Amino acid sequence: MFENLARREEATFADSTVQVRIGELLLPDGLPLEHGGRLAPCSVAYEMVGPVGAPVVAVLGGISGHRHVAAHGHDPSAGWWENQGGPGGPLDPRRIRRLSIDWIHGPGMAVTPADQSTALVAVLDALGVHRLDTVVGASYGGMVALAMAARHPGRLGSALVIGAAHESHPMAQALRSVQRRIVEMGLRTGEPYDAMVLARSLAMTTYRSDVDYRRRFRGPLTFEDGKARFPVEDYLEHNGRKFADRVSPEAFLCLCQSLDIHSVEPRDVAVPLTLVSIDTDSIAPPWQVEELRRGLRVESELIHVHSPNGHDAFLTEADTFGDILSTYLDGLE
Repeated sequence: MFENLARREEATFADSTVQVRIGELLLPDGLPLEHGGRLAPCSVAYEMVGPVGAPVVAVLGGISGHRHVAAHGHDPSAGWWENQGGPGGPLDPRRIRRLSIDWIHGPGMAVTPADQSTALVAVLDALGVHRLDTVVGASYGGMVALAMAARHPGRLGSALVIGAAHESHPMAQALRSVQRRIVEMGLRTGEPYDAMVLARSLAMTTYRSDVDYRRRFRGPLTFEDGKARFPVEDYLEHNGRKFADRVSPEAFLCLCQSLDIHSVEPRDVAVPLTLVSIDTDSIAPPWQVEELRRGLRVESELIHVHSPNGHDAFLTEADTFGDILSTYLDGLE
């Protein structure tokens, strides 16, 4: 698909069983975007880890996810899905060849999940991978997996989509629009970091369920200078700062909007899908995932997960999602 690919800046390591390819693909002509315009210059950072000849599995997470899924011999730092990608996990790179990318973004650009899937295809071309055995996508990564299954069906065999539907829920759009306005105000007033902390704090209220919050944050409140401090505030602020330390306001604005403009016609999906919904997920509620399945024209399976942890259950419910992933990936071998 991409005939004009710039050189790759890549480091390659290998031992007796696992090859690691970590690099950045530079697209000299940029990337044409679904809603017009071109992201140029464009670079796509990637990491592929696993035995040569093993099934190639793209693993894609939320907007805070990145190319480093889990620790390995040449990068021992913890990844964003460590409990599934670590030793013995279903995404252990001794079992599969695991590929992931950093999300592309640009200031003032309308980048969609479909555009992310096109960036992933560019990486496949550069790495000489004609076809992914499957894509495992959760949250935003699930949107990208759906877009790829509709836009580039010849480049993957199937997809496992967790916590994502064919379009963004209007309530999620409402909350995220407020988050973006907070960050935009922070940029105007010269306080972008504090705005990012506040916007992420608001987002954290949507990732878990009311049951989970009630269970975890019912401790006593404290007072300082007549101002009440609630136990949940420490949790929100901690996660807000952790996010603001790593993600720029410009990247957040682009990717947050990307979540909201996601749209895939179910009838356009052209590869088999396994869908996973979570009963307490308010971002991609079960009824919306069921609506997606009803509109599909391909072979599909729907798995319902019961969890008090809401949308983030795929990160916190290690055993449940480990079983789902293991069963799903067993079908590739």
